[in-house]
Formats: sequence, structure tokens, C-alpha cells
Amino acid sequence: MNQYGPKRNPDKILTLAVYLEKHDGRSKFNPGEIKRLFRDAGEVLPSNFTRDFKWVISSGWISRDTYEKNAYYVTTTGRKVLEQGFPNELIKRSAQSKVLNGRKRRKNVKKII
Repeated sequence: MNQYGPKRNPDKILTLAVYLEKHDGRSKFNPGEIKRLFRDAGEVLPSNFTRDFKWVISSGWISRDTYEKNAYYVTTTGRKVLEQGFPNELIKRSAQSKVLNGRKRRKNVKKII
């Protein structure tokens, strides 16, 4: 965590996934292993871990393994984002819109009658 300096929860999830890959020699992981690593790293587990984990998937930083149930792996894009230190232009591309009841929130939209 100190090496890459992730700030947002999705950034931390990616960092921990790469940690498993580099230090444990694991090319695949499951969400439970990432949760355990938050504690091991002295980090607070995100209050909405599932949402943040899905965010990392939708950003294209990790992907589901099609051959093994509940297994994920770090993508080339994810490695690039991490190795570049979470550059602003890549972070902006991965920003998620807030969703309310399955629909995107609209700000300052006037109802026309």
C-alpha cells in the first residue's frame, strides 16, 4: 500500500489484488481474500465493499475468470493504472456515476410541463 499510495477504495482493492499476484504468486483471487488483506494491511474494510469491488470490475482493472467460479484476475489495464500511480486521466475515466434505484441521478434537472 505504501509503494503505490492508493487513496480511493477501488484503488486499494486493485493494489491488494496485485499484491497477491506479486508476493504470493497467485494469478487468481476471490473477494474474500481481498477483504482479509484490508485487515492485514491495517486498512478499514470499505463499508460498501461489494459496490467498490464491482467498480473495479466495471473500470476494467480486474476481470472475472470464466473457468473458475468466484475467481478474478488483474487485467493489463489494471496493472497499467497501478504502475503509473493512478494518474488523474485514468482515474477520471473510471469515475462511476451515482446510481439511485437502478437509474442515474440527474442533477439540477427542471421538470418541463
